[in-house]
Amino acid sequence: MSSETVYSPHHPSFSWLFVAFFIIAASALFFEVTGAAFADIGLSPMTAALVVGASLLGSYVNIPIASIRSEQLGIVSIGGGGTFDGVFLSGIVAVLLA
Repeated sequence: MSSETVYSPHHPSFSWLFVAFFIIAASALFFEVTGAAFADIGLSPMTAALVVGASLLGSYVNIPIASIRSEQLGIVSIGGGGTFDGVFLSGIVAVLLA
């Protein structure tokens, strides 16, 4: 195995600029898609922004409203992926219901 150091062909500021561009592009895509979805159900852009903001704030604050004992929870798994299984099955169900 070689002990040579491999350097990036670009200046580090270029990498940060690329990351910033990617974050801005992903944010613009997110807001465009969510704006269209909320417009389809009849909400104004301000109401949509408030709903998304409240959802993000609520997930950050994490106020426990009810507790569920772990003995009552079942496990849904198609094998191998852990949390990915539930996400995958939710996606399949969403496509089938659409």
